[in-house]
Amino acid sequence: MTRAEDLELLHALQIAPRASWRSLGAALHRSPAMLANRWQELTDAGLAWCTAVPFGEGGSGVTAFIALLGEPGQQQALIDQAILIPEVISIEVPARRWDLILTVLVPDMEVFLRSLQPRIANLEGLTQHETILCTRRHFGGHEWRLNVLDGAARAALQLQSRVAVEDGKGMRNEDGALIPLLFRDGRAGVTDIAAELNTHASTVSRRLNRFLADPQISLRCDVAPELVGQPISCQWFCRLPPNQHDAAAAVLRTLPNLRYCASTTGQTNFTFVLWVKSPEDIFEIEREVVERIEHLTISESSVTVRFIKRMGWRLDDRGRRIGEPVLPRFLD
Repeated sequence: MTRAEDLELLHALQIAPRASWRSLGAALHRSPAMLANRWQELTDAGLAWCTAVPFGEGGSGVTAFIALLGEPGQQQALIDQAILIPEVISIEVPARRWDLILTVLVPDMEVFLRSLQPRIANLEGLTQHETILCTRRHFGGHEWRLNVLDGAARAALQLQSRVAVEDGKGMRNEDGALIPLLFRDGRAGVTDIAAELNTHASTVSRRLNRFLADPQISLRCDVAPELVGQPISCQWFCRLPPNQHDAAAAVLRTLPNLRYCASTTGQTNFTFVLWVKSPEDIFEIEREVVERIEHLTISESSVTVRFIKRMGWRLDDRGRRIGEPVLPRFLD
């Protein structure tokens, strides 16, 4: 398959992560067997994967960015400790004075203040840390789309992504057993899940419907940046009147490579992340957003040198999935 065909497959799986290969083949006008084989190649190489993530339309929980500065030569020691913390869902190395930037997710502020923050503050080798809380998420990585498919293919796949909830009561306690399985493989088959849980396939199907309809959970098709030709991740920290945040986020949503956007606490109060092809693109994006978003002031931009962990998965220096993941803490 060509790179363009790879991107079409990835876009299809972003829309309908659990669509059958037959449905995907019909939407993309390609052989189901060929698509399945290519997906296996991509996942084996760590270039793409489907995973359950503790983000959804419900938007509950507390998300924060925590910047860490360690003693000289202690960056790897900080990584080794932080990567094992389930609430630390992502870790990146920034081209700034900080050694690491952690993205954390906890159920509420009490857990953050009484449990996670002391654990972070007591990391061996840490000398300084700074926290920015997200007060409203406007756009998340689970919403990002490649936007390469035509309208007919998107419509067909949207139908495949719909979930029927039989009782309307949402997830039950027993449905939580699906979390580690779908975290490891969001496309795991019903038969395989049933065998793993020692139950019937029909039972798994009902649990899956409730699981996938939960507003706090999403299935996400994630990719290594090299596969989509956007190897640079940049985050901007801005000032903007609070009553203009929603309008600004609507403008940013028109940018095809937007990965994250949120209102925050701290010296700045609005942040967004985009993946770009080159350093020149950073300037062009800054020029465009200040022209289109009135009263926006960019205070700082930060380029990520390397992602260490993203949504629980360890990554190599090229952003490919490697090794054993750390299951994030899913919200209750």
